[in-house]
Amino acid sequence: MAKARWLDEREEHLWQAYRDLQRELRNALDRQLVRDAGLSGAEYALLVPLSEAPGGLLRARDLGRLVGWDRAGLPPLRRMEQRGLVLGSRVPTTPEVPWCG
Repeated sequence: MAKARWLDEREEHLWQAYRDLQRELRNALDRQLVRDAGLSGAEYALLVPLSEAPGGLLRARDLGRLVGWDRAGLPPLRRMEQRGLVLGSRVPTTPEVPWCG
């Protein structure tokens, strides 16, 4: 198996510039979203699949899967519930699994 070639100085500089630009763009979009809609990027990412779900309901585990987060990454749901952006409840057949809609 051939040894992987590392980036040369020019390639490394371009890669760093790309990463910096990507981070700055994401930050600018997040600031605009907060300014215009009062939502963080994480909140928006959670609201999109909820808005597309039948009846606006999803189990937290399914919501996490759709946005690429595990259950530990879903604390924004609690804050969103406190702000009235989502409703939290329990699924009657499996009370340990919250859902939001």
